[in-house]
Amino acid sequence: MFARLIFVTGADVAAAVAFLRERASVITAQRGFRQLAASGDRSSGNVSIISVWDSMDDLEASDGALAALREEGLGVFGGQMTVRVFEQVAFGIGETPPQPGCVLRLVTYRMDSSRIDENISWFKSELLPTMMATPGIRAVRNLVDRATGEGRVGTVYSDQATLELAGAARAQRMAAARDRGIEFGEESTFEVLFGEMSTT
Repeated sequence: MFARLIFVTGADVAAAVAFLRERASVITAQRGFRQLAASGDRSSGNVSIISVWDSMDDLEASDGALAALREEGLGVFGGQMTVRVFEQVAFGIGETPPQPGCVLRLVTYRMDSSRIDENISWFKSELLPTMMATPGIRAVRNLVDRATGEGRVGTVYSDQATLELAGAARAQRMAAARDRGIEFGEESTFEVLFGEMSTT
């Protein structure tokens, strides 16, 4: 699957969520739609919005309608927007799915593009099952740009306390990843604000 990741800085977060709720049907009606989720930091005005698609063809086919929607949204909630496209290489969701009020930890990373397949295989076989077995983890997503080796790992926790309790295990996983040539960059914490998944 493939994901369009939108990051908005300096936005009116409440207005962004209201706009997304009102206009989500434009996104969910597109061919190949699978998932839509938004998280934000109300104090900074930062908002992260991800849409997931069956294929790159489906993602690209939605560009026309969604580019117009993004322009409309900026006129409503303001801010500066960046758009990136990634391959979704791993995804796990718990028995209790994420919901508004949960906490998202988003970590950026980079690796040599020649090691993407081996590292993603390792992530799926070794890390993902362990992460999903951690109490309070609701979902895990790994995104990568194969051309650059850049990626994002998002982990949704039930609340801030759960995130903090998982800190030691998380540090061990990151140390193991560094041993495999993965470099970590910015880390951000957001409140989950909105989510919708395809039922087909």
